[in-house]
Amino acid sequence: MIDPGWIVVGGALVAIAGAIVAISKFMFPPVRTFTKPEPILYAKKGEIVTCTSGHEICELVTDVYVGGPLIAEEFTNWRNQEPAKPCDVITPCKTCGEPFIKSNMPYGGSWLHIGEEWRTTREPQKYG
Repeated sequence: MIDPGWIVVGGALVAIAGAIVAISKFMFPPVRTFTKPEPILYAKKGEIVTCTSGHEICELVTDVYVGGPLIAEEFTNWRNQEPAKPCDVITPCKTCGEPFIKSNMPYGGSWLHIGEEWRTTREPQKYG
């Protein structure tokens, strides 16, 4: 900060101080605040995951949101499957061999078959 006494002695100091302020505003724009977007619901707690033939596989323990990971602890009440554990290879439906989950990682997200549709963690629409 320049002492106000210096302004009286040399007018050039005022111009230099003004230029420094102008440069600092250019180099360091004002901080913008961003609001966090509303999470997009992927699947509701209690929804049933099915294979593509319609056999019930399990249900969701919590609401699942787009962009979040799918983890083994989010599934419960496994019908015809062994409960998934972290790092398991997911097997198809034990009744018919049809899939109930698929992945196009890292670009396409994960897909769960719920009801009669595939839902992806990347899809920007609300379910429920």
